[in-house]
Amino acid sequence: MLTPSDTARRTATIDVAAVLADVRGFKTFVSVQTLHTLVDSLRADPGFQINEVGTSEGGKPIYHVRFGSGSVKVLLVGWIDANEPISGLTAFSLLTLLAARNPGLIAADVEWNLIPCIDPDGAALNEGWSQHPFSLERYMRDFHRPAGRDQVDCSFPIKHKRLSFASPVKETRILMSVLAEVRPAFYYPLHNNSGAMGAWFEWSKCRLAIDHPSGAITPARGGRATMAHWNQSRFRRTVR
Repeated sequence: MLTPSDTARRTATIDVAAVLADVRGFKTFVSVQTLHTLVDSLRADPGFQINEVGTSEGGKPIYHVRFGSGSVKVLLVGWIDANEPISGLTAFSLLTLLAARNPGLIAADVEWNLIPCIDPDGAALNEGWSQHPFSLERYMRDFHRPAGRDQVDCSFPIKHKRLSFASPVKETRILMSVLAEVRPAFYYPLHNNSGAMGAWFEWSKCRLAIDHPSGAITPARGGRATMAHWNQSRFRRTVR
């Protein structure tokens, strides 16, 4: 007998390869203005709900786009890091596919929630390289990434033992409000993983083993948060 969670997992299954076959090609990354122009154009589509949930420190709008009414609530966030424009391409492509009523996405029992660009100020500061054919020199000259405590992903408030931080940046406060409103079953901040590639996993247990073709991996002990990075046939780990 299927439980409600089993049903949700089954009905939310998406054939990713089939969906990706309908994604258009791009010669450059999309700009913040291009993405926001697409968002504005979707206001005429009754399938979308577009809300301006706030503005950045620099006064640029931050949007929450909702599509569908499925039982599985998904929240995706674009440009969670200012220098990672692949997330902008992902947001642009998802909105375009939903607007075209892509069969694979429409058939899934999903309520799509998307913040296309949570850090428009930082994203715009990278457009000196992201809006041109890539060159290492241009990338080095026009690269921008805020200091750690000013990044959206890294400034959530926390109070744990002697650790206390209660000064989230404005964009993080906006993201927190959307998270509280949507209460997603699946939340995914869109990242590039530029340069390193592969996949990252974080955990806070003091000891955890991962079964992998390369063998059982056991991060260092000590109770500190551990970040592990799987890259092709190698497995590297860094203890923070």
